[in-house]
Amino acid sequence: MERAESGLAQAQREYAETEQAARYGRQAADAQAAELLARAHAWEERVAGETERVLREHAERREEVRRHLEHVRGSLTALSAGAGAGIGLGLGEADAGDAGDMGNVEGVADLGDAQPVPGPAPSAED
Repeated sequence: MERAESGLAQAQREYAETEQAARYGRQAADAQAAELLARAHAWEERVAGETERVLREHAERREEVRRHLEHVRGSLTALSAGAGAGIGLGLGEADAGDAGDMGNVEGVADLGDAQPVPGPAPSAED
């Protein structure tokens, strides 16, 4: 009987140790999960902030491009309106048959015999 009681006591001690180890394991897992969640939330906030910044930059750039296109359209409309019957080429009162002579078109400078400014040759990247 004493032997059975000793075996029972040993089993109870091992059971208590196993329960203790399981509690520590759960606590460690909970702590690790909390750390992972905190890191994930921090990452989520960084990504959200970066996304908002990029979206703002793109919206600003889109607005810049829209304003520039409005300006170009306005300029083209003004040039077209001043061109009259210049066969749709914006030649105005210039001889429609002589598209190379832009001297009579308002706003176009006559460069005459202008020579290009010497400089390095354009590279393949230009």
